[in-house]
Amino acid sequence: MLFGYLIWGAFQGIIMFLPTILLFEVIPREDTVGYLGVLFSLTGIFSGFLISRYAKDAHIYRYVLISSCGFTAASSLLLFGLNVWTVIGFMLLQAFFTPIQGNPTGSYYYQMISRLPLKGELRVETVVIREFFVNVGRISSIGALIYLAKDVQSLLLPVVIVLSAVMQFAWLKVVKPAHQGEQAHAAEAGSKGD
Repeated sequence: MLFGYLIWGAFQGIIMFLPTILLFEVIPREDTVGYLGVLFSLTGIFSGFLISRYAKDAHIYRYVLISSCGFTAASSLLLFGLNVWTVIGFMLLQAFFTPIQGNPTGSYYYQMISRLPLKGELRVETVVIREFFVNVGRISSIGALIYLAKDVQSLLLPVVIVLSAVMQFAWLKVVKPAHQGEQAHAAEAGSKGD
C-alpha cells in the first residue's frame, strides 16, 4: 500500500498546481478560471458522492482500474496540444476520477491498518508513514517536471503528465494481491465458523 501511495503522490504532485497554470495559459481571464474551478470542484464532489454512496469494498480493484484508465485518458488529451478544450477536458476527467481512486484506496488502507499485528494500535504512525510516501512521490514528480519540462509550452510537459497517469496502473498490483489475500482470509474464517 505504501508503494501505491508513492505512485499516487507522483500524480498528485503534478495535479496539485499544474492544472490551474494550464488554465491561465489557455484562458487569460481570471474570472473564467475561477468559474471553471467551481465546476471542477462540483465534479469532484459529485463523483465523491457517487463513490461513497454506491461503492463496495469488494470492488476496489475495479475502482482502481477505472480511475487509472480515466487518468490516462484525461492526460492523453494534452498530447493533442494545449488549448481550451483539451485543458478543460483534462481537468474535468481528473476531477471526476480522483475520488473514484482516492476514496476506496483510503478506506482500504484503514482496513489494512486494523489487521496489523497490534490490531490498529499504530493508526497515527501508519498515517504519518503514508503521508511520507505520498510526499516523496509528489516531490519526485515535481522534480521530474521541472527538470524535463522547463516551461508550459514544452513538448515534454504532456508526456510527463501522461507517464505519471500511466503509473497509476501499478496500484493494480498493490490492491489485487491484498484483495485476494483478504478473500482467502474471509473464506478461512467462514470455514472455521462452520
